[in-house]
Amino acid sequence: HAVTIARSLAAKYQIKKSAFERKNESFKATGQINLSRLANYKTSDEIFHNKLNVRQAGNHGLVVILDISQSMHGKIKFLAMQFLITALYSKYAKINSEIYAFTARNKDIEIMPLVDQSTSIAKIRELFFSMHVSNITENSYILTDIADAGKIQNASLFAGRMGSTPLTQAKIFAYHRAMRMKSLGVENVSVTFVTDGEATDSHVARGGGTITCPYSRRAFNINSSNILQTFNKMMRVQNIKVFNIFVA
Repeated sequence: HAVTIARSLAAKYQIKKSAFERKNESFKATGQINLSRLANYKTSDEIFHNKLNVRQAGNHGLVVILDISQSMHGKIKFLAMQFLITALYSKYAKINSEIYAFTARNKDIEIMPLVDQSTSIAKIRELFFSMHVSNITENSYILTDIADAGKIQNASLFAGRMGSTPLTQAKIFAYHRAMRMKSLGVENVSVTFVTDGEATDSHVARGGGTITCPYSRRAFNINSSNILQTFNKMMRVQNIKVFNIFVA
């Protein structure tokens, strides 16, 4: 069922991409005379070879952040299915994709990389079955500095001890990953968060104030009640589409 949905989504993506390119086709004279048309030079100026120019549809990138905090325990099978569909769709449609899971058991966020461009379909299925039985034991990252996602160190994550929901830090991490995609030439980047609740780390903005985006250099007002919306706005300023999926 998941494979059918993923293939259907990929087919629709390719249809839309092809329709865009057909709509933006144009012919341009090359400057080289077409001898078969030369006899018509008195009545027509179309005596040159034409070249078909096709405006290519922009390439796409997808960053997906999955909440595997303790409150998601009863919803992990649903999450696993969404993971499988998204990962397979990205492979079938040949979309640049990065899928991560996140939680926190201490104060620092733990980010587990699940899928990127090099991940095989066999590995995706293996991860799906692991998630389905809540037995994720892959390597993870710890974001050691909320202001600098470049400071990442290796750690291990045992999914049987799901923790809190550091959604604020997850958004920071996703923002950096999306901007990295754009720096590598990916034109259209989307970020999707799948979670079931509010951030448990909104205290990082306690007292309010302003925060400067490291990419746009714009200052944003921030406090504990609007922190998630602020990071969404930062990403959208960079033409990154942001989707927040809340699982009931």
